[in-house]
Amino acid sequence: MVPSLVGPFLAGAVTEYLHWRWVFLGVAALTVVAFAMVALRLHGLPLHTEEPSGGRVVARLACAVAVAAGALALSLAGELGAWSAAAVTASVVVIALSARPLLPPGTLRSARGLPSVILMRGLIAGALFGAEIYVPYLLIAEYDFSPTWAGLGLTAAALLWAAAADVQGRFGDRIGNARITLVGIALLSTAVIVAAATAWAHLHPALLVAGWALAGAGMGLMYPRLTVLTLAYSTPQNQGFNSSALSISDSIGASMAIAVMGLAFTALVATDAGFTVVFAIAAALALLALVPGLRLGHAREVVRR
Repeated sequence: MVPSLVGPFLAGAVTEYLHWRWVFLGVAALTVVAFAMVALRLHGLPLHTEEPSGGRVVARLACAVAVAAGALALSLAGELGAWSAAAVTASVVVIALSARPLLPPGTLRSARGLPSVILMRGLIAGALFGAEIYVPYLLIAEYDFSPTWAGLGLTAAALLWAAAADVQGRFGDRIGNARITLVGIALLSTAVIVAAATAWAHLHPALLVAGWALAGAGMGLMYPRLTVLTLAYSTPQNQGFNSSALSISDSIGASMAIAVMGLAFTALVATDAGFTVVFAIAAALALLALVPGLRLGHAREVVRR
């Protein structure tokens, strides 16, 4: 939670007083530091495992590279002019085909149980992280916020994320997966609808900041619950695969949503509808997450008292 609390503010300050490229350089430096810390802690520990075999590792790495290439091609499709539609279609097909071996069977058709857990994670990640980019952008472009203050506008969402995650941790079993889904999706959908209305009607920016805080509350309920469910559905033999599938779905959902929203925003850059359309796409993704969200089922996450 610390990065989500201070990260947007610091990124805005770096952009305002240095240059936006330093934000990415800072992330790269922190990645090296994190890798060194993990490597030191793992040094000397027995890390051998019998699953998966070496051949499966190579195949899955190849699929992961193909997914990344498809996501990159999707983000660049808008620059191809008349070929944009074909590039978008081809990229989506490549991502879908390459992701299948990396996800539990039945994920793309929202099979009940673990597959729906994994699919829901990707959909809500796409809705939130795709739209979240445009919240500070809207504050800067339409309301003359500085990058620093625009980044600080995301802090309320981070605070409610932490509070909602604590509620889920304490009372999640009593609330139940279906109620968590309904409440979480309602909060996330309300947040992006408020953002769309603010952009469309040029409402007061305080409404945008307050409304976006609801997105943090919704994600705080759903995100950790999906992690708990993933582990509850897992065995010691497949918990590594299932955990990585959750992260992969998260990344695919976010990257595809960001790319599609970027294409839509660029196409409408000459109009006033860009922000509204982007938030409308996020709302559609959030509502679509109800399909797998109501098929989560129950595993060993339920504590019998």
